Amino acid sequence: MVLNGILSTNLIFDTLAVNNGSQVNVAESSLISDTITLTNGSSMNIGDEGYVGTDHLTIDSYSTVDLSSADNTSIYSLAGYYYTPSLYANTITVTNGGMLDVNVDQFDNNGVFSTDKLELTSGNTADHNGNVVSGVFNIHSSDYVLNADLVNDRTWDTTQANYGYGTIAMNSDGHLTINGNGDINNGDELDNSSVDNVVAATGNYKVRIDNATGAGSVADYKGNELIYVNDVNTDATFSAANKADLGAYTYQAKQEGNTVVLEQMELTDYANMALSIPSANTNIWNLEQDTVGTRLTNARHGLADNGGAW
Repeated sequence: MVLNGILSTNLIFDTLAVNNGSQVNVAESSLISDTITLTNGSSMNIGDEGYVGTDHLTIDSYSTVDLSSADNTSIYSLAGYYYTPSLYANTITVTNGGMLDVNVDQFDNNGVFSTDKLELTSGNTADHNGNVVSGVFNIHSSDYVLNADLVNDRTWDTTQANYGYGTIAMNSDGHLTINGNGDINNGDELDNSSVDNVVAATGNYKVRIDNATGAGSVADYKGNELIYVNDVNTDATFSAANKADLGAYTYQAKQEGNTVVLEQMELTDYANMALSIPSANTNIWNLEQDTVGTRLTNARHGLADNGGAW
């Protein structure tokens, strides 16, 4: 079924396509479909007591799935069952500028969404400027625990045909723990077992810090952990998507083993301006002194005069 409008009821589909800027609102209702695909700037908002269940959710081409509430305690039942979490999908694919947006309270993330595999990736083609257009997983300021495998088939090597990445976005006070999906053969145990064949995170990712507020001290940011992959075998690579002005310094994401932390960089432009004010006053005084000296010299009877009147 192709949906081009607003939905807020209990429905079951075989396939559901949301396209061309359409919006689906799911609140106090449920939506079940074998597959759900959002394309071309469409959106799905899952609110209070809303439930969406699917085998494969695809968020493509600048579309968004917004999970703004974990309140599904009194959700309507479907076929006699009560559903939790708000979103369940065996696989979630986010690509080509699409975004999975999880904006809940700092620690209110239990039951928001559940999946076995979150594929956060980019398409095979760049935009008109040659930039990679990736999918985004945005957790804002949540302390989010992802009990799923984070995957893509992209590499950090720009010379390779499969160069690309997925983007993880958060505020500086956000944190993401990646546990893997808990499969018995998963590689998310810290015992480094030789029988583990699947790791909790694989592929290439950029980490974006969104709240460049200029507020806070060094102690608030320097070295703070942003991402923890609960798997010593992980081969995922993480790098900075941007620099954020936080306090007097700029910071960016830096991978250290199976963690990603805030790395302190250079002073912000505003900090440099503030530091330059005292020296600017001194420089102006010296320039004025030079000007006065030149004028006094030129006012004497002659430049070679060794004395006499002014």
